[in-house]
Amino acid sequence: MFDEILPAIEKYQRFLDDVDTIKSEVLLWRKHCENNIDEMSSFPLDCFKQCNQKYFPNIRKMLHI
Repeated sequence: MFDEILPAIEKYQRFLDDVDTIKSEVLLWRKHCENNIDEMSSFPLDCFKQCNQKYFPNIRKMLHI
């Protein structure tokens, strides 16, 4: 899964943390989504609203971009 978004991470690297931090955050976000599957949306704008910036700052930035 991470390899699929790596080009976007590289493109917007100046707005994001280091790649290792993002990779860890992506894994946590995926687990969060799996644990809350009934509440999660497949639409990026809804995901953006559901994404807690305190815990997932890079995910939120990527959804915003």
